[in-house]
Amino acid sequence: MYMYGHLGSFVVSASWAIENYQFSFSWVFLLIIGLSVLWKTKNIVQNRIYQEEIRIHRKKALGQSETAEWLNFIINRWWVFNADAIEKEVKRKLDHILYANNLNLEVFTFGDHTPSIKYVRTFEYVDEVQNPATWRNINKTPEGLGKLSSYQIGCEVDTQNLFDQFKMVFVARVGIGMASLGFNIAVEQLKMSGILQVVLHMSKDIPFPHILKASLSFIDKPKVQFELKVLNNTVNLTSITVLENWIYDKVDEITKDMVYPGELSVSCAVEQLHVCQSCCREK
Repeated sequence: MYMYGHLGSFVVSASWAIENYQFSFSWVFLLIIGLSVLWKTKNIVQNRIYQEEIRIHRKKALGQSETAEWLNFIINRWWVFNADAIEKEVKRKLDHILYANNLNLEVFTFGDHTPSIKYVRTFEYVDEVQNPATWRNINKTPEGLGKLSSYQIGCEVDTQNLFDQFKMVFVARVGIGMASLGFNIAVEQLKMSGILQVVLHMSKDIPFPHILKASLSFIDKPKVQFELKVLNNTVNLTSITVLENWIYDKVDEITKDMVYPGELSVSCAVEQLHVCQSCCREK
């Protein structure tokens, strides 16, 4: 649009110059052609510069671990929005473990703090081999990708979490029958860090957007720390020590189960994709 405006102005000016200075009219066509070539060359150069800037940015970003503050923002909002559902789901799974050991969970909350990610590295699986994303292959898709029936893409995240408002309170009982005694144990100040691998499994056997599930597992055993508090002092120290050892053993067992090839799978598949259309009223 701007090009045609400039050419129009030039034609008017050239016509005035021809009329006043009696130049040959062929000069107008030569100058118009020259301007057109110059304009197209300018656009080509700008496009090349833009592509080179993208290449340099990707080379720099993919050559090292990428910071993920933008992802932390999304996780924070998603976590807070779903906090009640997350806590209920975790509590439901813990209830099953605790019930088998005669323990009753009374309080469970993560508090206001949300998981935090420090660095992210992305990768894909090609012929069952993990292939990291680099500036060289980001625009080079695997051969026949569009014809594959399944595909996996994922990322490794360096997660460091401090849930200083975390609190889990459960009731334990020692003794038998009328001689049994109940007491409350609180687990607080949860700290957890490790390299978490998140893999997105895609399959064309399910409806669009063809996302089957997400699997989560740690590359190595994560570091988990927490504090234990006895909320009443009506039991002997031996019983408390036994319970503390049991809690640490359970946490150690759970973290080992989360190390690859162990994983936590979250199903994302839906049986049917519903498309909603808004109805407009005719005026």
